[in-house]
Amino acid sequence: MLKKKLTSKLLAIAASAAMISSISMPLANVSARADGYYYQGCYITNVSEYLTLRAEASTSSKDIAHIPSGTTFCVLKVENGYMGYIEYEYRDNNGRVRIQNGYVNLKYALENYRADGKGVVDKVPNRYRNITLRSSDSVYSSALDNTYLPTGTRRQRGDYSNNDRRMTKVSYNGKTGWINLDYTEFVCNL
Repeated sequence: MLKKKLTSKLLAIAASAAMISSISMPLANVSARADGYYYQGCYITNVSEYLTLRAEASTSSKDIAHIPSGTTFCVLKVENGYMGYIEYEYRDNNGRVRIQNGYVNLKYALENYRADGKGVVDKVPNRYRNITLRSSDSVYSSALDNTYLPTGTRRQRGDYSNNDRRMTKVSYNGKTGWINLDYTEFVCNL
């Protein structure tokens, strides 16, 4: 008897869950990051009104500014997996340029692949003597003709790899290959 009651309750719960899942709901704004990871780079707000700039890397942190829809900004670092630290430049009511640093939720922004030639620039940091220009879009591929980018080299990002989003295509000394963005520092060039 108990088994029969339990079975009928479970069936009722399953039927309710199936009904709820069949209700169509509008999708929220989602980021271009299909792999779920966010990186340093250029983004554009993907909201109907504004994106909140916060004091700390938390969605419950104090609001310090509102970034209008369609605004392009640079993420200098990512914390907690999805909160991007940015330097937001805007004009106040008196027309003066102001700069505000803070965090935005990157789930409400899209990566902005620039087509105007001003895109994102990466630099080989001082902590590395050089980084490898690779022959294919794999972190395990060999160096392209034994080519290495020395400390201080700045390169504009090209296409990202479809296989590994850490890899981007760059040109150096007449050769085009792939570099691993984990070994570069981001420089924004909006």
